[in-house]
Amino acid sequence: MIKNNRFDNMFKLSSKISIYIPTTKNVNENMKREEIEILVDDTLKLFSNCFGGATNLLSIGTYTDNNNNLVKEKINIVYSYCNTDTLEKNIDTILDYTKKLVSELKQECIALEINNEMYFID
Repeated sequence: MIKNNRFDNMFKLSSKISIYIPTTKNVNENMKREEIEILVDDTLKLFSNCFGGATNLLSIGTYTDNNNNLVKEKINIVYSYCNTDTLEKNIDTILDYTKKLVSELKQECIALEINNEMYFID
């Protein structure tokens, strides 16, 4: 928290919500670029409607599989900042959307980050 009175009258959004969009379906089958673009655009639209705006970051996610092999995957991280009331008002919508993605993409789980805490939605 910044201790500077120049920020006293500024608009502050203290909550952040992020969803980690995979680029695979059926656990390890690469999606087509067009499929990914539609998925990211749908997510950006949902987050913008719920929180007033959204940002997408293209990144690389990794994990180790059961054989201790490093698995790397391109991911899109869509996030929004909002106030606590707006987050509470829209969290069920975001959870339902995330669960729908898990089912439609046949993923083991999808990561949802809320205020620096990671949740794996299955």
